[in-house]
Amino acid sequence: MVKRIAALSMLLLLATTIEAKPFKKVVGQEFPAVKVTDLMTGKEVDLSKELKKDEIKGAVITFTCIGCPVAKAYEERKEDLVKKYGDHFVFIFLNANMGSETADAWKDYAKESGYSGVVAVDEGSKIAKEIGATVTPECYVINPKGTVVFHGPIDDSQDPKYIEDQLLANALESLVTGKELPEEKREMQAFGCGINYAKAEQ
Repeated sequence: MVKRIAALSMLLLLATTIEAKPFKKVVGQEFPAVKVTDLMTGKEVDLSKELKKDEIKGAVITFTCIGCPVAKAYEERKEDLVKKYGDHFVFIFLNANMGSETADAWKDYAKESGYSGVVAVDEGSKIAKEIGATVTPECYVINPKGTVVFHGPIDDSQDPKYIEDQLLANALESLVTGKELPEEKREMQAFGCGINYAKAEQ
Protein backbone atom coordinates (compact mmCIF):
# COMPACT_ATOMS: atom_id res chain seq x y z
CA MET A 1 0.00 0.00 0.00
CA VAL A 2 2.84 2.38 0.88
CA LYS A 3 4.52 1.62 -2.46
CA ARG A 4 1.25 2.26 -4.26
CA ILE A 5 0.83 5.65 -2.59
CA ALA A 6 4.43 6.52 -3.40
CA ALA A 7 3.88 5.65 -7.04
CA LEU A 8 0.77 7.80 -7.24
CA SER A 9 2.60 10.67 -5.57
CA MET A 10 5.34 10.43 -8.18
CA LEU A 11 2.72 10.63 -10.90
CA LEU A 12 1.40 13.86 -9.48
CA LEU A 13 4.88 15.33 -9.21
CA LEU A 14 5.85 14.42 -12.76
CA ALA A 15 2.63 15.55 -14.37
CA THR A 16 3.40 19.17 -13.57
CA THR A 17 1.74 20.64 -16.63
CA ILE A 18 -1.72 19.12 -16.26
CA GLU A 19 -4.33 21.71 -17.16
CA ALA A 20 -7.65 22.07 -15.40
CA LYS A 21 -9.82 21.12 -18.37
CA PRO A 22 -13.09 19.23 -17.95
CA PHE A 23 -13.14 15.49 -18.55
CA LYS A 24 -15.19 14.75 -21.66
CA LYS A 25 -16.89 11.37 -21.89
CA VAL A 26 -17.02 10.17 -25.48
CA VAL A 27 -17.48 6.38 -25.47
CA GLY A 28 -20.29 5.55 -27.86
CA GLN A 29 -19.67 8.66 -29.95
CA GLU A 30 -18.13 8.87 -33.39
CA PHE A 31 -14.45 9.84 -33.43
CA PRO A 32 -13.62 12.91 -35.57
CA ALA A 33 -12.36 12.34 -39.11
CA VAL A 34 -8.64 11.59 -39.18
CA LYS A 35 -6.82 12.48 -42.40
CA VAL A 36 -3.15 13.06 -41.67
CA THR A 37 0.30 12.81 -43.19
CA ASP A 38 2.48 10.08 -41.71
CA LEU A 39 5.71 11.92 -40.93
CA MET A 40 7.68 8.68 -41.11
CA THR A 41 6.63 7.77 -44.67
CA GLY A 42 5.24 10.99 -46.13
CA LYS A 43 2.06 9.14 -47.07
CA GLU A 44 -1.45 10.42 -46.51
CA VAL A 45 -3.52 8.33 -44.10
CA ASP A 46 -7.32 8.40 -44.20
CA LEU A 47 -8.46 6.46 -41.15
CA SER A 48 -11.94 5.84 -42.55
CA LYS A 49 -10.38 3.91 -45.44
CA GLU A 50 -8.00 1.98 -43.19
CA LEU A 51 -10.90 0.82 -41.03
CA LYS A 52 -12.57 -0.83 -44.03
CA LYS A 53 -9.76 -3.34 -44.49
CA ASP A 54 -10.83 -6.91 -43.70
CA GLU A 55 -8.07 -7.65 -41.21
CA ILE A 56 -8.58 -4.46 -39.21
CA LYS A 57 -10.50 -4.69 -35.92
CA GLY A 58 -10.22 -1.00 -35.09
CA ALA A 59 -7.80 1.82 -34.40
CA VAL A 60 -5.88 3.29 -31.49
CA ILE A 61 -5.39 7.05 -31.49
CA THR A 62 -2.95 8.21 -28.84
CA PHE A 63 -2.29 11.86 -28.15
CA THR A 64 1.33 12.16 -27.10
CA CYS A 65 4.26 14.56 -27.39
CA ILE A 66 7.99 15.13 -26.98
CA GLY A 67 8.49 16.88 -23.67
CA CYS A 68 6.12 15.17 -21.23
CA PRO A 69 7.87 12.87 -18.72
CA VAL A 70 4.71 10.80 -18.35
CA ALA A 71 4.47 10.21 -22.10
CA LYS A 72 8.18 9.35 -22.21
CA ALA A 73 7.71 6.75 -19.49
CA TYR A 74 5.28 4.92 -21.78
CA GLU A 75 7.38 4.75 -24.95
CA GLU A 76 8.39 1.10 -24.55
CA ARG A 77 4.89 0.05 -23.55
CA LYS A 78 3.36 1.82 -26.55
CA GLU A 79 5.72 0.04 -28.90
CA ASP A 80 5.00 -3.32 -27.24
CA LEU A 81 1.30 -2.82 -27.96
CA VAL A 82 1.99 -1.99 -31.61
CA LYS A 83 4.07 -5.14 -31.98
CA LYS A 84 1.38 -7.30 -30.38
CA TYR A 85 -1.72 -5.81 -32.00
CA GLY A 86 -0.40 -4.03 -35.10
CA ASP A 87 -1.77 -6.65 -37.50
CA HIS A 88 -5.34 -5.92 -36.44
CA PHE A 89 -5.31 -2.27 -35.39
CA VAL A 90 -4.24 1.01 -36.94
CA PHE A 91 -2.03 2.81 -34.43
CA ILE A 92 -1.88 6.59 -34.82
CA PHE A 93 0.27 8.77 -32.58
CA LEU A 94 -0.91 12.37 -32.76
CA ASN A 95 1.00 15.37 -31.44
CA ALA A 96 -1.44 18.18 -30.71
CA ASN A 97 1.15 20.23 -28.78
CA MET A 98 1.64 22.61 -31.66
CA GLY A 99 1.67 25.52 -29.25
CA SER A 100 5.15 24.48 -28.15
CA GLU A 101 6.50 21.70 -30.43
CA THR A 102 7.21 21.54 -34.15
CA ALA A 103 6.50 18.87 -36.74
CA ASP A 104 10.22 18.47 -37.50
CA ALA A 105 11.10 18.01 -33.84
CA TRP A 106 8.26 15.51 -33.45
CA LYS A 107 9.44 13.54 -36.48
CA ASP A 108 13.03 13.43 -35.18
CA TYR A 109 11.89 12.35 -31.73
CA ALA A 110 9.69 9.59 -33.15
CA LYS A 111 12.60 8.26 -35.22
CA GLU A 112 14.98 8.30 -32.27
CA SER A 113 12.39 6.58 -30.09
CA GLY A 114 11.76 3.83 -32.64
CA TYR A 115 8.09 4.54 -33.21
CA SER A 116 6.00 2.16 -35.29
CA GLY A 117 2.56 3.03 -36.53
CA VAL A 118 1.47 6.36 -37.94
CA VAL A 119 3.24 9.42 -36.52
CA ALA A 120 1.40 12.64 -37.31
CA VAL A 121 0.63 16.18 -36.29
CA ASP A 122 -2.84 17.24 -35.19
CA GLU A 123 -2.86 20.46 -37.19
CA GLY A 124 -4.22 23.32 -35.15
CA SER A 125 -4.93 20.81 -32.36
CA LYS A 126 -8.26 20.38 -34.17
CA ILE A 127 -8.87 16.70 -33.43
CA ALA A 128 -7.80 17.01 -29.79
CA LYS A 129 -10.16 19.91 -29.27
CA GLU A 130 -13.08 18.23 -31.00
CA ILE A 131 -12.80 14.96 -29.08
CA GLY A 132 -11.83 16.69 -25.83
CA ALA A 133 -8.33 15.27 -25.31
CA THR A 134 -6.55 17.14 -22.51
CA VAL A 135 -3.36 15.26 -21.60
CA THR A 136 -0.51 13.18 -22.98
CA PRO A 137 -0.67 10.27 -23.22
CA GLU A 138 -4.42 9.90 -23.76
CA CYS A 139 -5.84 7.00 -25.77
CA TYR A 140 -8.96 6.38 -27.81
CA VAL A 141 -9.89 2.99 -29.27
CA ILE A 142 -12.43 3.00 -32.07
CA ASN A 143 -14.18 0.10 -33.77
CA PRO A 144 -14.43 -0.38 -37.57
CA LYS A 145 -17.53 1.82 -37.61
CA GLY A 146 -15.53 4.72 -36.15
CA THR A 147 -17.22 4.60 -32.75
CA VAL A 148 -15.19 5.18 -29.59
CA VAL A 149 -15.24 2.01 -27.46
CA PHE A 150 -12.46 2.91 -25.02
CA HIS A 151 -11.06 6.20 -23.74
CA GLY A 152 -8.43 6.57 -21.07
CA PRO A 153 -4.83 5.85 -20.08
CA ILE A 154 -2.63 3.03 -21.33
CA ASP A 155 -2.63 1.42 -17.90
CA ASP A 156 -3.00 2.47 -14.28
CA SER A 157 0.60 3.29 -13.32
CA GLN A 158 3.34 5.40 -14.84
CA ASP A 159 5.83 3.17 -13.02
CA PRO A 160 5.60 -0.29 -14.62
CA LYS A 161 6.40 -1.95 -11.28
CA TYR A 162 2.97 -0.96 -9.96
CA ILE A 163 0.70 -1.77 -12.92
CA GLU A 164 -2.47 -3.55 -11.84
CA ASP A 165 -4.72 -2.99 -14.86
CA GLN A 166 -3.66 -3.18 -18.53
CA LEU A 167 -6.51 -0.93 -19.60
CA LEU A 168 -5.66 -0.32 -23.25
CA ALA A 169 -4.49 -3.87 -23.92
CA ASN A 170 -7.71 -5.24 -22.42
CA ALA A 171 -9.76 -2.96 -24.66
CA LEU A 172 -7.93 -4.20 -27.75
CA GLU A 173 -8.26 -7.80 -26.66
CA SER A 174 -12.03 -7.34 -26.32
CA LEU A 175 -12.27 -6.33 -29.98
CA VAL A 176 -10.05 -9.19 -31.11
CA THR A 177 -11.94 -11.85 -29.15
CA GLY A 178 -15.41 -10.33 -29.38
CA LYS A 179 -15.78 -10.35 -25.60
CA GLU A 180 -17.51 -7.31 -24.20
CA LEU A 181 -15.40 -4.92 -22.14
CA PRO A 182 -16.90 -4.23 -18.68
CA GLU A 183 -18.65 -0.87 -18.69
CA GLU A 184 -16.54 0.50 -15.85
CA LYS A 185 -13.38 -0.20 -17.87
CA ARG A 186 -14.47 1.62 -21.01
CA GLU A 187 -13.78 5.20 -19.99
CA MET A 188 -11.74 6.97 -17.34
CA GLN A 189 -9.61 10.06 -16.90
CA ALA A 190 -6.14 9.75 -18.41
CA PHE A 191 -3.18 11.15 -16.47
CA GLY A 192 -0.24 13.07 -17.86
CA CYS A 193 0.83 16.52 -19.03
CA GLY A 194 -1.68 19.04 -20.30
CA ILE A 195 -1.89 19.41 -24.07
CA ASN A 196 -0.55 22.78 -25.24
CA TYR A 197 -3.06 23.58 -27.96
CA ALA A 198 -1.90 25.48 -31.05
CA LYS A 199 -1.90 29.17 -30.13
CA ALA A 200 -3.41 30.31 -33.42
CA GLU A 201 -6.45 28.14 -32.74
CA GLN A 202 -7.06 29.17 -29.15
